Amino acid sequence: MLENIQFGFNFFIGLGGAAMMFIIITLLSLCFRVSISKALEGGLRMAIALTGMSAIISLLTSTFGPALDAFVKATGVGLIITDLGWAPLAVITWGSIYTLYFAVLEILTNLVMLGLKLTNTLNVDMFNVWNISILGLLVNYYAHNIFITSLFVVGIVMLMLLNADVIKPTVNQLLDYDADNITTTAHPSLLIMPLALLIDTIIGKLFPAIDKYDFDAQTLNDRIGFWGSKFAIGAYLGLFVGILGRQDVSKILALAFTAAVALELFAYIGGWFGPAIEPLSEGIKHIMTKRLHQRKLFVAIDWPILGARTSVIVGC
Repeated sequence: MLENIQFGFNFFIGLGGAAMMFIIITLLSLCFRVSISKALEGGLRMAIALTGMSAIISLLTSTFGPALDAFVKATGVGLIITDLGWAPLAVITWGSIYTLYFAVLEILTNLVMLGLKLTNTLNVDMFNVWNISILGLLVNYYAHNIFITSLFVVGIVMLMLLNADVIKPTVNQLLDYDADNITTTAHPSLLIMPLALLIDTIIGKLFPAIDKYDFDAQTLNDRIGFWGSKFAIGAYLGLFVGILGRQDVSKILALAFTAAVALELFAYIGGWFGPAIEPLSEGIKHIMTKRLHQRKLFVAIDWPILGARTSVIVGC
């Protein structure tokens, strides 16, 4: 029985993030009494948006990888460990029976917290359960105690959901969402935000003059036009990486043009997530207004919604 469940879980995971979110958003919309047509539309839009983001990330990785490798070799630093990215870790965790267990823990924790009104976030980003699973596997490896491991996983999930609640206003501000928008993200990587906020507060107290200046991409674009646009910032980034990697002129220009296109497309495709979540949003608002005294509920999806911000991609 357990093996069949694990097989079905692995099959579902193996569909990939876009296909998973298509199914999850569609089914979730139907649960909130959205019409079949609108539910399918929302699921399809979400899958297309995620596929678009993934395609751009793959383009950047394949284009910038050789230049960055060349830069590392040029420094003469003897690095013996290669970071292969998230994919190998995901494959490892998805092959473990514990991942199914951790996924169930995540779902139950989310439902219990919603029921007790400890969170207003419903996390539907099951594709990234591997992030929690790898942490759980590491804890279990050293603790040799599934109870302690379970408590750790539940604790991480709770922090993710609470963090998603807290950062929702910031997400609205960054992505120009209106107050009625329900889209957010509970990605584990965003647990660094409280620390980032603390550092920002300390810097603001010690160097208050810094807060008078805003260096984000939109400000640059407003002040200097095209030369502060996403196209231009991408080109600068490509030139910088190409020169550091000691590439020839043709490759440097290719990096500049590729980065310019990628940053502009990130912002453009990032706008697709809003319409994708809209049918589900309407269904949730209807149910919440009718049965739960207008309680506000957020829906957390994958982190690429933040890719619409140029500073996120440049920072990566």
